[in-house]
Amino acid sequence: MRTAEFKHAPIEPGQKCDWLGIQNTEVAGRLPDVIYGRLPADDIEALAAAQHAGFHFVECSMDLALKLNNAWSPPKYASKPLSIEPAKSADIEAVEELAASMFEYGRFAEDPVFAREKVALRQRSMVRDLHKQGASVHITRANGQVAGFMISKRDTAVATSQLILGGVDPNFRMLTYRFWATCLESQRSTGSTLVTTRVSAANVPVLNLYSAFGFSVTSTLWGVRWLRRGAKSE
Repeated sequence: MRTAEFKHAPIEPGQKCDWLGIQNTEVAGRLPDVIYGRLPADDIEALAAAQHAGFHFVECSMDLALKLNNAWSPPKYASKPLSIEPAKSADIEAVEELAASMFEYGRFAEDPVFAREKVALRQRSMVRDLHKQGASVHITRANGQVAGFMISKRDTAVATSQLILGGVDPNFRMLTYRFWATCLESQRSTGSTLVTTRVSAANVPVLNLYSAFGFSVTSTLWGVRWLRRGAKSE
């Protein structure tokens, strides 16, 4: 299926989003079979209009933020640092495998339109593309293998880091909190004073993980998806 993503933009009072135009905008010379995007949970008019245009709710996510000031410190049970290092090219395949096998949440993973194997391929592609685009990929090792990874981007102009995707192999889940603490300390050591991330609202364990480190919810978003009539699920 050919997919396309729309970007939400604030709509002035009295104006309407051109959903029909979005649905009929070609991508690489073809109309998309699936259109997806996220809308602020408090934009009731946009959500109602999306429903009226045939979009379905498939996911709810939360934006989180943490101020990394001098007063911040990780929980005591996570304060013993792990060794982390930038992933080498030879490590990326292992990172892709973790990303493909361990994530059950997100707008594709939670959408029944997309088969599990297709979601796994998307996760692999996401890791590969982010690495090629210059995102930072850090890993920790255990028993000689990649046990955890964190992909992030840093905006030095505003001293902000975005945690895009991270996880720890279930066989080494006892390292999760220490790994996150080490990654956050690493962001602070490179000058970041604010760290942001986005988490599916259904992923309660990870929301609790971020809460343990002091992250606060800054916004809530609804993931919506439109499927063209006649298009087959992947």
